Amino acid sequence: MRLPLPENFINLCKNSPAPVYAVGGAVRDFLISGEISADIDVCGDLLPEAFISLAEKFGFHAVAIYKRTGTAVVTDGKRKYEYSVTREEVYPAGGAHTPQSVTFSVGAEKDALRRDFKCNAVYYEIAGDKYIDPLDGIKDVNDRVISAATLPEEVFSHDGLRLMRLARFTGELGFTIERETL
Repeated sequence: MRLPLPENFINLCKNSPAPVYAVGGAVRDFLISGEISADIDVCGDLLPEAFISLAEKFGFHAVAIYKRTGTAVVTDGKRKYEYSVTREEVYPAGGAHTPQSVTFSVGAEKDALRRDFKCNAVYYEIAGDKYIDPLDGIKDVNDRVISAATLPEEVFSHDGLRLMRLARFTGELGFTIERETL
């Protein structure tokens, strides 16, 4: 099922020297309902400055850049796209929410391991029109279940706000929580 993205953004992705993936809630929600939100999370191996430079060639405008997390926000005036470099993160003990260190451009498979839940770790390669599902998140979406992307103790100790996200997704999506994650 092809994500219904605007042609200008698809063209941007087709001209990128590295794959660009839609990821997170936009992909999850599309798999659930066939609809996509106005704000779309995307990622890839380009650094944010390179992504912005490419995006500007296709009529997008930079809204923000966050170098510490490798994130850039661009818009075409209708939709916002939050682009993040694929990354690995190391968190301090205690659920501090902010990573202690970040390694950029690691690919979708490693990036998936830093995500909170498997249903949010499904990648849609925009130019190639294909899904990459390293953690079997599509199965979780189809089964209407939320399970941690890695060991639950690890997922929640990295970021205490993930407990709030778990509760919110359970209520909003009507999913059940997988036993080990609970």
